[in-house]
Amino acid sequence: MSLVHYSAKIAVFLPGEASLEMVANCVSDERDTVYKAIGWVSHENMTATPDEVIKCLHEHAPTMSAPAIRRSTERLPPKQRQRVRDSLH
Repeated sequence: MSLVHYSAKIAVFLPGEASLEMVANCVSDERDTVYKAIGWVSHENMTATPDEVIKCLHEHAPTMSAPAIRRSTERLPPKQRQRVRDSLH
């Protein structure tokens, strides 16, 4: 959760590659709180680095939980979100 720093209304992100590398290390963890954190960090990074998040999703989708994938893609426009979700199967 500490991968995104909020100061007032401004979010400060670690570089996408750095935070997504940390997320990738946790994708096979099946604990509820961990997959929620994975989805949340990916969701927040989608604003700053959508291409990197989508690449990470494609790479790690087989071991990611469905709720984490859903949360990660929420900020995409509906048609793009569905294309990404469909391509992950």
